Amino acid sequence: MLLKPILTKIVKKQDLNLAESKFIAQKIIKGQLTPAQTGAVLTALRMKGESIDEILGFVAVTRQSMTRIPARGKIIDTCGTGGDNSQTFNISTAVALVVAGAGVKVAKHGNRNISSLCGSADALEALGVNVNLTPKQANTVLSETGITFLFAPIYHPLMKNVAPIRKELSLRTIFNFLGPLVSPASVKYQLLGVPDLKTAKLLAQTAVKLNYQHLLIVHSQDGLDEISISAPTHLFDIRQKKLTTKVIKPKDFDFKPASKNSLKGGNAQKNTLIIKQILNGKKGPKTNIVILNSAAALYVAGKATSIFKGIKLAKNSINQGHAKSILDKFIKQSQKYVKHS
Repeated sequence: MLLKPILTKIVKKQDLNLAESKFIAQKIIKGQLTPAQTGAVLTALRMKGESIDEILGFVAVTRQSMTRIPARGKIIDTCGTGGDNSQTFNISTAVALVVAGAGVKVAKHGNRNISSLCGSADALEALGVNVNLTPKQANTVLSETGITFLFAPIYHPLMKNVAPIRKELSLRTIFNFLGPLVSPASVKYQLLGVPDLKTAKLLAQTAVKLNYQHLLIVHSQDGLDEISISAPTHLFDIRQKKLTTKVIKPKDFDFKPASKNSLKGGNAQKNTLIIKQILNGKKGPKTNIVILNSAAALYVAGKATSIFKGIKLAKNSINQGHAKSILDKFIKQSQKYVKHS
């Protein structure tokens, strides 16, 4: 298979088939293209609009090359695609702590900031967590605390060939789709936020072809890659390859609507402060959006029979100090593996 015909096809805004997608993914991930070629492919795919087969091809190649952890039992991830440019605080990171506090194991897959001011790795590190855990260490921390962080560069070593290019492009690419779909813990349960409705529909159609027990893809009408408290949210509920859709509103769950602006965060230090305030029980829209998304994650994991019933569990995780305790344990256990010079 030759590179030039595939590049020409993308530029002409024609979808690649699965074999072509795997071919170009291998070239990019293995660093066999120049930075200019990789940047051109990623930008052209974005402008064309990535297809199901293109995403599946990149997922297959990435999963084949990644390092896995031998995690057991029911585990959930709250990793989203990012790229909504809303500059909110790290909602999914706070959600991971609340969900773990409610008794569900969480393997949070994430990275440093790429298209935002503060990525999940930046936020957790600022909180005091050692994010540079080896697979064995991460699995041990998960067993000991009920939560772990899977720092993408450690588990996807070949992605180092792409990271500088993604950083320089500073826009959403097909790799934003991959992060949530290539968990090193091979999670079968996931809450996945996406930045636009078209992407949500695309990933829902893609995820049906993947091996999930329960996956909930969410996108709010105000542009957040979360379940919003400022606008209705589209839900794409996938259970064992069966897809159902619905739209929910904040008032459905007795939450007072709040402006999108009230959810803004900033750099790692600011977002760390926000997360600490939430875990310490501060009331307000930031806490409400964490509770609502945590409730959805607990529903996905089967801890609650509905999002509405998950709200009580999420509130208890915060109000009874369980989420804060989880963070304290997470920090302590992960710091055991810090290398001292």
